[in-house]
Amino acid sequence: MGKKKINKQATKMVEAKAKKAKAKAELAPKVKLRLIGPKPLTTQPADPSSGETPDGSGLTLTPPPEVSAEALQAAVNSYLLTQGRAPPVDPSDSEESETEAYLKSKQQKQGIFSKGMDAEGEEEEELEEDELETEEDEPPHKKHKKVAADETEDEEGEDDDEESENETESETDAAFPLKLSVPFDGANTSLTVQSDLPFKDVRVKLANTMSLPPKDVHVGYRFSLQPRSTPWTHLSNNAHWMELVEAARTTKATTQSKKEFFVELKDLEAAKGKGSAAAGKNAKKDKKDKKRVCCAVAHGVLLLIPPTQKRRDSDDDSAADSEIDGEKVKKKKSLPQWVVELERENACIEHGGHGCIKYTTGHAQLTKSDLSTWALFLQSGYASLTTPPPKLQAMPSFGYPGFSPYWMPPPFPAMTPASNTRRAEQLSSPPEPMEDNRLFPRITDWLGNLDKSESRGADGHNFLQFVFDFQRERYVRLLDLEHLSVQDLKELSPEMATGTASKLLAYAKADIKKIRKDEKRRMRQEAQHGARYT
Repeated sequence: MGKKKINKQATKMVEAKAKKAKAKAELAPKVKLRLIGPKPLTTQPADPSSGETPDGSGLTLTPPPEVSAEALQAAVNSYLLTQGRAPPVDPSDSEESETEAYLKSKQQKQGIFSKGMDAEGEEEEELEEDELETEEDEPPHKKHKKVAADETEDEEGEDDDEESENETESETDAAFPLKLSVPFDGANTSLTVQSDLPFKDVRVKLANTMSLPPKDVHVGYRFSLQPRSTPWTHLSNNAHWMELVEAARTTKATTQSKKEFFVELKDLEAAKGKGSAAAGKNAKKDKKDKKRVCCAVAHGVLLLIPPTQKRRDSDDDSAADSEIDGEKVKKKKSLPQWVVELERENACIEHGGHGCIKYTTGHAQLTKSDLSTWALFLQSGYASLTTPPPKLQAMPSFGYPGFSPYWMPPPFPAMTPASNTRRAEQLSSPPEPMEDNRLFPRITDWLGNLDKSESRGADGHNFLQFVFDFQRERYVRLLDLEHLSVQDLKELSPEMATGTASKLLAYAKADIKKIRKDEKRRMRQEAQHGARYT
């Protein structure tokens, strides 16, 4: 719009100047010219010494002495106009010639040269000429009003351009789907989100995909079109998300690759765990090296003191201790370790250092079976190493003189074999069949029923949120939770509160006990009905 108006105004200016020159030529005094002879435009100008003046139009004129140069030029212009030829251009009017050259070049480029204008264009030019004539005749204050109106039109045209630019910008800011490659359980899962989604909603979607709480989602990103050596960029807040969206929009608009574009994510917590394991090994090694030599300064002398080796007693269980979450937890000893300790604590001099229980009536030597049984009790929590458990009946072993109690006694003398006519007694009850796991519900269903229960789910523990932790460790049935402790549940799911773990175990044990009780009642009723009808 603006360039078109400028071209029209420049055309009007040129035409107005031509009209003024024509009018001036008509008003100039009539001068009688003597034509020496026509010459083509390519001829050389006349000799200055002859007193003849070349006018650049192909004619050599001899002006009378009483005619001025201006009158002569006006007469020449009038003559040329009557002959249908254009008057010569005044060299002093450089601005006009430059304007005409500019318009001519613009018209040639745009293909709208005056020779190719249609009838509609000719009508517009006639109207513009009339407007110019009226503008010349109008008073100054009206001209100012028209100029102001033209400026208003130009401003409206600029506003239209700005609106079109804003529309273009709004198109570039439009939301678009963004494909994310999310790591989960050693593989990647595809997730598509909209680019205008807030980061908090994106984090929730990532948490659901990765089976993590939203606060534990710590990821980095890079684009699939980037080289594999490109470092990862943090994605932890809304500013990072906006940078990712803008970079993705630019990449998708400018890329010419046929490769699929998506955002590759990396779980930084998993990478941190691997790095911390390696760092822990190095730290232990450095700590071991530091313990080799101790330094001290006494009276200005540097002393190198080797560290004292702490003597470990076998009774001290610190060697078998470990730390879990900053708390010392004793490791269970194996059965052979307990057997060795029992033999050492109950060693008897009279029996060659073998283990014995000393009674008032004599000594009862401990057999390997006794030691193994006692070791099982110790491993289960029995505390004493010198007093046998109540179920271990170790009586004095007298045996045959001269034979060690650790060896089998000699056989009895040959006698008449005992009669085998006695019928073996049948057991009073059949052996109890193995427990069927299918009696107990799946943990997924059981946790959902806990939350739906009016009494158990009233406190808002939300037990079902920990189902992924049980599935990860392959706890499938309710029976699998029978021997777990609160500490085991907290290790299984670090996000589980202590109160929630305690409630969960209490409900699990109560339901397991009830299921077994109902199953025994059912089996007893079936046995009674079967005996009644046989």
